[in-house]
Amino acid sequence: AYPPSQDDVEMTAGDEWWGVEEFLLRKDSTVPDEEFVKIMKKIDGHLERCRGARGMKTVGTCPDDDTGVRMRLERFYSKHAPSHLASVDVVLDFYCNREEELFKKLEAEYGPEPGMDETIIVKQPKREEKTLMRDRYGFIVENCKAYVKVKELLYNTPERDKTFEKIRKMKIDYHNLSNAEKAIVYKWGLPDDERPKAWAQLTGIDAKQQQNPLEYKEALAASLSSNTESTVAIAKDMDRTFPNCTSFEGGSVMYASLHRVLSAVSQTTSVGYCQSMNFVAGILLLILKDEEMAYWVLKEVVSCPKYNQGYYDKTMRALLVDQIVMKRLLDDTEAGSMLGEMGVSLENFTIKWFLCIFIDVMPLESVLHLWDVYFSEGVSFLIRFSLVLSRKIASLLSPSADFTTSLTTIDTYLSTLTPLTHLINEAQQMVLTPKQLDALRETCQPPTYYSEENDSGDGIEAVASPSERLKKKMKSIFKKKPKKEKKEKKKGK
Repeated sequence: AYPPSQDDVEMTAGDEWWGVEEFLLRKDSTVPDEEFVKIMKKIDGHLERCRGARGMKTVGTCPDDDTGVRMRLERFYSKHAPSHLASVDVVLDFYCNREEELFKKLEAEYGPEPGMDETIIVKQPKREEKTLMRDRYGFIVENCKAYVKVKELLYNTPERDKTFEKIRKMKIDYHNLSNAEKAIVYKWGLPDDERPKAWAQLTGIDAKQQQNPLEYKEALAASLSSNTESTVAIAKDMDRTFPNCTSFEGGSVMYASLHRVLSAVSQTTSVGYCQSMNFVAGILLLILKDEEMAYWVLKEVVSCPKYNQGYYDKTMRALLVDQIVMKRLLDDTEAGSMLGEMGVSLENFTIKWFLCIFIDVMPLESVLHLWDVYFSEGVSFLIRFSLVLSRKIASLLSPSADFTTSLTTIDTYLSTLTPLTHLINEAQQMVLTPKQLDALRETCQPPTYYSEENDSGDGIEAVASPSERLKKKMKSIFKKKPKKEKKEKKKGK
């Protein structure tokens, strides 16, 4: 007779055994939702076979369905066991013509049946959120192994801690660092609490800020009524700036500060705004914790010849020049030959190295250490450091490795590159003065291209390419396929 006996459909869940009847009604928190669904499918399949053997119709055709039993059962489960709502059809079939018995058992197990006029609030089970590891600056740690390694190399170093204490007690005047002071500062970098004072003095913005105390406020006021290409570009890049950092979540104080700093700089520099400035500004805000100071330092980085020769201009010509300088200095070395043979183009890497000043290339602690020296020495140090780093990368690569494996090796090395003490020492020992660098730049000019937009009328004016190819590479760093690299190499030859 229908329904089938419990012996026919006895089921298992966990380590306990019980019949279908008990399972359908039991309030058991030990059975996960996934397991519950699997068991329900087995019960439903067995009942379907029983219905077929007895010439019955499909699920939910019990004659009492039309009398409101279904609604009563759904209301009952909505109040007492929302996760069991999926089993309504099976329960109705199993208790066909035994509805009152069903509700008596339900009330004994869960409690009284809700009245028809009772408002029922269905409590959705809370999902367990995955706990994310974050570093001390608020960034999500994506590579836990690399992060742990960096912490072991830096934070468990007594010498570094002693150096930081010594720097705090020395009360250094960073306007005129002596060689002895440079040796101390360059070895481990500066403690975070020393950086606002040091960076302001190293870049010289403390004096400029005193001379022009209203400049930032006036630039902000001008930006409110501005509607330029820079304004649109800044708005687009806001949500792309460190989405993995709690400080820059939409609506946060830091998020608003970032927008104001970028808008102000776009008003007071000829550059306006260039992608990557948002990342530099973000780190400045995190470390300096002063909006106006971040504005002044960013303006200095973007527009002062000491820190770049025009990397952020629309043509990016200066960036192309320094990439050619890098290539020429490496070509005659073993490292340059190795990279060339393997099809690894430094152009793909140096875009991020120069524009973002190594942000998102190395651990943030290493980036800040590099900036401590960069603000003191300028762009010539940045190129020397990049050359030393390129040689180190070349020494790690295997000639037999394919292009993808080589990129993975480089990325793994850079993600745990700390401390920078030895690389910075090598860069300092390299002889490449600003004058020598300027002379090299004169001989390393990129090709020029005709542009109708800049045609003066005689049809022969040649101008620097807007470097659309370079801009596209900014969006696809580390994602280039080996075949494309080889083709570019052949063209270069």
